[in-house]
Amino acid sequence: MYGDKISVIIPIYNMQEYLDKCISSVMRQTYDNLEIILVDDGSCDQSLAICRKYQKSDKRIQVIHKENGGLVSARKEGIERATGEYVTFVDADDWIDENTYEKILDGTEEADVIAYGLIEEYGHKQISRRNDFLEGRYEERRLREEVIPKMLYRGNFFEFGMLPNLVCKLIKRSLLLSCYRKINNRVTMGEDADFTYHVMFEAKSLYMKDICPYHYIQRTASMVRNEVVADSLKSLFEDLNTADKTGENLQWQRQVHIYMKFLFLLKRTDECVKNDSFFQQFADKKVIVYGAGNYGQAVSNALERELHTKIIGIADQDWEQLQEGDNCVIAPKDILKKEFDYVYVGILNEDVCKMVKEQLVHEGIKEESILYYDGSRVRLTDIRLI
Repeated sequence: MYGDKISVIIPIYNMQEYLDKCISSVMRQTYDNLEIILVDDGSCDQSLAICRKYQKSDKRIQVIHKENGGLVSARKEGIERATGEYVTFVDADDWIDENTYEKILDGTEEADVIAYGLIEEYGHKQISRRNDFLEGRYEERRLREEVIPKMLYRGNFFEFGMLPNLVCKLIKRSLLLSCYRKINNRVTMGEDADFTYHVMFEAKSLYMKDICPYHYIQRTASMVRNEVVADSLKSLFEDLNTADKTGENLQWQRQVHIYMKFLFLLKRTDECVKNDSFFQQFADKKVIVYGAGNYGQAVSNALERELHTKIIGIADQDWEQLQEGDNCVIAPKDILKKEFDYVYVGILNEDVCKMVKEQLVHEGIKEESILYYDGSRVRLTDIRLI
């Protein structure tokens, strides 16, 4: 398969600030049998002009300009124009190592899907994310028995067996063409999971590669209207449930419910706090929330609004770096100086929650007063909120 043409699709919407680094990183690849498809999704800034500039300098680049329709529709447009044996995606505000595709293809056996890892970048902090499977080729039987049963949930809350990110996959174009129309254009969160897991249910073979050449830049999330969130989550839930065409895979249904619960906690925090029995124990109590990220802040506000919880403070291991503006984040070692009933670990990663709990117990905090949300709490009836 070394030598096959790869179609690299870059969907773009108002990304003028990041486009140069993104496009340049693809153009400079040491593996040059590429087709680079820039899909401008009705940008209002200079993104289209930047795309045209690069098109003039590299014959491998084609530019598509369309009315704004969202990320899913932009990806679909790129898929329809692609001519490579394999298709992959790069987000317009990310970038890739210059030998990315050479490393992916080197020593790799032919497969419908080639999956690899990525590096999440939070300013100066980097975290490598890998698939939870050994490197090598997985035939259809092993796919069904080993990979699919823990693709979306591998035993800990919000920890995937296979990363949902579409940007760290090479997919045969013929496979994408067989299933891409099933993805609902209304899905505006969880789009990657929607594409990835539909593809995996159709795939006959997979090659896992233990490398992380993709740089996934984490930025502050934009605000999305509640009604848009609700419609998107409903569409995503329906799409993921139909990825398994038999409709009889209870194990997959449970994976989907756990994933959707994560999205609800993150995107519809107030409703989860109000309706989930787990949070009722914090009603009218004094609580310290550990975790000053987006979810930690959101759950603190929701507990105050919905359950009249008194938030005594927010703690975080990076407390010194987070002392900006009106933020008042305390060090974990100072929690015991406060009067509280519970510490809620406001982090949506179960392994991290377990480590935080161990650290807090070591600091002298009673184990029974430290709580966090885990996948065992999710029931198949939980998604009635949709």
